[in-house]
Amino acid sequence: MWIPSHQGIAGNEQADKAAKSATEMNDSEESLSTPITTSEYRTWIKHRVQSKWNDWWNTCRPTKLHEIRDSAHENTLVIATRKEQCIITRLRIGHCNLTHNFLITKSEIP
Repeated sequence: MWIPSHQGIAGNEQADKAAKSATEMNDSEESLSTPITTSEYRTWIKHRVQSKWNDWWNTCRPTKLHEIRDSAHENTLVIATRKEQCIITRLRIGHCNLTHNFLITKSEIP
């Protein structure tokens, strides 16, 4: 049941309209009282963050990493350690100790 209050005050009139419409929601519409588990919430947050990150990835300027990865979360290297992943990625994009001086100081290629 909805009871109007704060009548005649512009901001409160809008709040009253919103409260009234919330009480008139059908049962088929999603309700705020629907319980959600912590696990579901974490999953939702994870997907939301990944979506935002991929949106950013797709709009930022292309880099060498873009050449080997279509998405920010794509992990095609299923190797035991992070160190091994780093070594392979550096070799694939051409950033390793052998090429460091050339990339930074534009000296001769080894």
